Amino acid sequence: MKVSRNTICEELFATANRLGVDIAKEKEELFEINKKQFEECYKIPITAFPNVKKAGEFSIDKTENVLFPLLNLKYENGVPKSGNSATYVLSVDGQIVKIGYDCNGPKGNSIAQYKTGVTGTPSSRNTGVYLFILNMLEMGKTVEIYYVESKQVSAEINTISGTIVKNNCRLSAKDIETASIEEVKRIYGIVPILNLKEQNKKWPDPSYQIYLMVLCRRNYYDEVKTVA
Repeated sequence: MKVSRNTICEELFATANRLGVDIAKEKEELFEINKKQFEECYKIPITAFPNVKKAGEFSIDKTENVLFPLLNLKYENGVPKSGNSATYVLSVDGQIVKIGYDCNGPKGNSIAQYKTGVTGTPSSRNTGVYLFILNMLEMGKTVEIYYVESKQVSAEINTISGTIVKNNCRLSAKDIETASIEEVKRIYGIVPILNLKEQNKKWPDPSYQIYLMVLCRRNYYDEVKTVA
């Protein structure tokens, strides 16, 4: 049975209250942090990288008036279905804020989890990216996602008895992601602001607090349903 967004957010608030966390205040603090972070970051224009293709644009789902709404992602025509891995680029008002990859392409699970944010069992990264996108949209900014497909190549592969040449191989999207981040760093001297791992940084504390509440809510209400 599908759980409504209202129910999820009510459970999230109840969990936070039990643990003494003011989750609405955490979101307000995070909004100011993300706003300042984007306004002060060094700009990396998406137009400087002609190899990327637009996959789609995010918007806020306003069918339910909740603190943590679902995000919609309207895809462009011709975006490939899930299957082949792809490197993706997240941009805000035409400025790159994150480079990542998804094993199932621009319609894969990683990008899908950026739309839901506080449901399921997300990682701190998925929750953090969702909250950042949400804050940018609340500021009236345009949030888009682009992708770079992994092209087919011929490769010499080491086997247990020697080597073979295999045609129609695809480069790892992870390798393309790493090369793209290195390229940005070489040109601009920095990496996109949401590529925290490459900067040895952690998510802002309010973002992490909300993430912990998501996990606590999921664990608590799963236990309640099991007992019931």
